[in-house]
Amino acid sequence: MNVYKNVIINDDIKFGRVNINIEENQHMVKLGDAIFTGSSETPEEIGMSSIVLTNKKLYVNSFCQAYRFNAKRKIDFKYFAYYLRSKKCRT
Repeated sequence: MNVYKNVIINDDIKFGRVNINIEENQHMVKLGDAIFTGSSETPEEIGMSSIVLTNKKLYVNSFCQAYRFNAKRKIDFKYFAYYLRSKKCRT
């Protein structure tokens, strides 16, 4: 729900804790990563995105996919967060 409810994932959000077993392979997200929902109850909610703007130790869950930018130039992540949620981008 954090991805669906928040355009930007930052330090203001309250995160839940989960136990990760040693045999589980969880992927940590980093500052600037884009997270996308992979499924939802309605088609309009699939592919909703958030941009990570925190250095907290966070992991992507099994219901989402993360994308890490490999850019050689600076990206305005706040702009990109809102662009990914815009009607122009989502249609």
